Amino acid sequence: MKRKCLMLSVILVAVSALTWSYADKSKAPRDARKSDPIADLHWGEHVGEVKQLEVNVAFSGQYGETVTDANGTFYHVWGYVFYENKVYQPEYWGVFPLYFFDTTVGATVTVKNTGPRKRAKLRVTTEAYCLRTDDSNGAELAPPCVTDIDLAPGEIAVIDASITPQFVPDAESGLDRLLVKISHPNNGGGPGNSDPALIMVKEAVFCPPEFSEETAQATASAL
Repeated sequence: MKRKCLMLSVILVAVSALTWSYADKSKAPRDARKSDPIADLHWGEHVGEVKQLEVNVAFSGQYGETVTDANGTFYHVWGYVFYENKVYQPEYWGVFPLYFFDTTVGATVTVKNTGPRKRAKLRVTTEAYCLRTDDSNGAELAPPCVTDIDLAPGEIAVIDASITPQFVPDAESGLDRLLVKISHPNNGGGPGNSDPALIMVKEAVFCPPEFSEETAQATASAL
């Protein structure tokens, strides 16, 4: 399949000269609310369990940074800034790790049982999608990955959630989301509660732009 390439506008400013002004906007993984249009999920209340679990996501091995704000999307890589006129909702303005399609997105999920007494038997599911500007899911970038864990009080599980996003026809340039779903291993369902085993959802954002690593290198070399 022949990959499409973006028409790139390049701002001739070193990455280091711009990054400092966005440092306070770096986005940490956030808790997804039931009102978020990220997965059309409906689940019961697990207030006590949510308070006794600590879930974090960390990215590694990125090629650069993507900065989003009211002016659009800026891809910072190899000392140049590639601009795209794509504006996301304000909750997605910030600094995110940049990767390329068909390269590894290093991701680690850590889950800690902070409860004082009870063991936690949990299922951790990771999913990756393009993020549309209306906050909804776009194309699926990698198959879901499921890991079951059993944590004693105070114990921490470290899960390798690395993926290699594949360029598919419906893929878009810009931001992508990694969803981390924490649930009980048992499943079930019912009217108005299609995901009763689901305890919480974490969202972490990364960014493979539509243009390839080779295209970016060639463009930067020609400047």
